[in-house]
Amino acid sequence: MFLSFILLLLCIIAQHQRSNRRLCEKRNLTDLVKLIAAIAVVVCHLFTFYMHNPAWAAESQFGSLSVSIFFFLSGYGLMCSYSLKGKKYLEGFCIHRISKIIIPLLTAYIIYIPILRLINHTGGIIEAIQRLFSSNPLLPYSWYVTEITLLYLLFYIVMRFVPRYKLPALSLAIVFMLAGMLLAGLPHWWINASPCFIIGLWYYKYEHPIMNQMNKVKNGISSL
Repeated sequence: MFLSFILLLLCIIAQHQRSNRRLCEKRNLTDLVKLIAAIAVVVCHLFTFYMHNPAWAAESQFGSLSVSIFFFLSGYGLMCSYSLKGKKYLEGFCIHRISKIIIPLLTAYIIYIPILRLINHTGGIIEAIQRLFSSNPLLPYSWYVTEITLLYLLFYIVMRFVPRYKLPALSLAIVFMLAGMLLAGLPHWWINASPCFIIGLWYYKYEHPIMNQMNKVKNGISSL
């Protein structure tokens, strides 16, 4: 019900937007969807681990979908910004873009580690680093932030240093990264949603023909 309500709300908002505009021209809407998706991941974890009522448990089945939406819009947004600004977008990318992810993560660790040591007498900076890419990071559920950071870094490296066929090269690099995670025995949630990042990259490239086909289908249905 929770996710259905959110999707209904977003559909109502989107209905009042110009339907012939691309997603990159609806930044307010896409930013809102990403915010809701990020919050939904947190809510899913709360429902799963702290709400033991069966009725509430039914509300916890949207975590992977929320991560998928977030990854799709992240990949789409990166391609949109790069296409509009070109190499200029990569100037200061690591500082301006990735710092928006790293700084909140480091802040969470700075708060969490002292509390953990105070309560359980465990944890520490070395342990946090050792468990950063494990199935059980010291900061619970921070894999989500770690993986999006890796995807951003791959985007930056490929767009900056690969001269041609950037999009296929980036997609292949992500596939190799996911294969490495699979071979390393990381849990399935590290891998399940990541292809949506690739889909977001390619959707930006082919958005116009996709929208044209969707409009044809919509007009065909309307004429029935």
